[in-house]
Amino acid sequence: MQLEELVNHKLFAYCGLYCSSCSVYNLSQEDPSKLQAIANRLNQSIEETRCNGCRSDKVSLHCSSCELKDCAISRGINFCSECSDYPCDELKSFQSRMPHRAELFESLDFLKNHSLEEWEAKMVADFSCCDCGTINSPYNISCRKCAAIPGSPFIERNLEKIKQQLGILMK
Repeated sequence: MQLEELVNHKLFAYCGLYCSSCSVYNLSQEDPSKLQAIANRLNQSIEETRCNGCRSDKVSLHCSSCELKDCAISRGINFCSECSDYPCDELKSFQSRMPHRAELFESLDFLKNHSLEEWEAKMVADFSCCDCGTINSPYNISCRKCAAIPGSPFIERNLEKIKQQLGILMK
């Protein structure tokens, strides 16, 4: 099956991130008042912050200047892992800067050997609450719907890095 044939293909970022697990994406779809709070923190308008996914016509200001996306499009590839230069220095630098990217290479390597449907199922499993099934951001330490801790298996695996990013003191 081709990427464009999948219903959720706009949520599959070129770099291997899964847009459904992004706070900005989730709030854009579900809670404009909380999206406004993020926009205020970023000193942006709500429209500059709103995002409908990497491959959609409406991406956040932050994602609108993504060099990885521009590179993939210019090379005619769907994901960075399809590139002959994978993993390039730009992708390595991008991956190392934030904990929600901690498993980026695992995600892209999984894509090399599995179908898009299998990759999406893995992403849903990685970012969904084990109690209620809600897809959470890597920064939702507790589930945004049922408050279960951890909010997802991804969070459980990367909790210390996430806490450091959020500024929570380690015990």
